[in-house]
Amino acid sequence: MLVLDSSATCDLCLRLYNGFDVAPHFLPCGHVSCGSCLARILVEPRGASCSWCRTGFATGDIRKLHCHVTATGAGLLGDEREAARARARAYELQLADTLKYSGSVTKTRKLVNNIVEWLEEQPRDDHLVLRTTVTLAAKYITDHQGKTKEAAVELSLRTRVVELEAKLETQRY
Repeated sequence: MLVLDSSATCDLCLRLYNGFDVAPHFLPCGHVSCGSCLARILVEPRGASCSWCRTGFATGDIRKLHCHVTATGAGLLGDEREAARARARAYELQLADTLKYSGSVTKTRKLVNNIVEWLEEQPRDDHLVLRTTVTLAAKYITDHQGKTKEAAVELSLRTRVVELEAKLETQRY
């Protein structure tokens, strides 16, 4: 029997495999996705093809992988693990809303710092989507700060040029 880590997800919908309603299925080409994603692909009017390599397939070609999902997670079991997943999902949504609607770098930075502190307490293999999103948000903040600094330097230089041109004009007459 195949053993999956508890953080294993479908590559298409990013839902965690649990071995039951979200179980991995493989195609003849060797690529793996959950059954729901493959079912959605099967009803497409242009025909079913693998999302990764575009190899065609039919319903009979899909095979369910019977697996056991391990509970790695440094002592997090049952309700604690579900609470951690719920909190991670809430952070994902909060970060998405902040990036999409806020525009405030200060607010985004504060949220990113809170999430990073929380993630440091979690097992390294858990919450991979949130970890990736936080990394991208931190890069966005750094990039924004760089652009802000560049704009300030440019404004300062333009102001200095205007001052020097004015001084030059007064010295000419």
